[in-house]
Amino acid sequence: MESKPRSESEANPPGPTCKVPPTAKPDADGAQVLKLVQAFCDAMAADNPEACRALFAPASQFTAVRPSPQGFTIQRRSMEEFSPPPGKVLERLWHPTVLVAGRLAVVWAPYDFHVNGRFTHNGTDVFTLMKCDSDWRIINLAYTVEPAPPTRHPAGPP
Repeated sequence: MESKPRSESEANPPGPTCKVPPTAKPDADGAQVLKLVQAFCDAMAADNPEACRALFAPASQFTAVRPSPQGFTIQRRSMEEFSPPPGKVLERLWHPTVLVAGRLAVVWAPYDFHVNGRFTHNGTDVFTLMKCDSDWRIINLAYTVEPAPPTRHPAGPP
């Protein structure tokens, strides 16, 4: 006699995941993924587009969701078209959620963004990463742009 699962979670048990609150230690892949995302933020802060691009797989893209009078617009760019905005950039992520399943990983995190010491916007980053050989690479970065101040960072302004 075949038994049926009692719930959706029993029918589709979750794959290997790692939710990373600030005090938890991620598994090895989760730690590598977070390190790569931080390296991207650091490369933007250093105004180093080549270092940014080196963290992405070929044919990767950026997708920005921005407010508009009609509601929102979606803007896509290839990695080759990417360059950090002019000026001194600071992007701060907090409370990241990391999901890792085999060769695929996702990092979801709220962020705030500052240029030349001035707050420009908050939003949510969603990095999708793929393990290529033994190295993780970003294959997509989707993010929202929410310009309403003030920063929502738990530590307040930088």
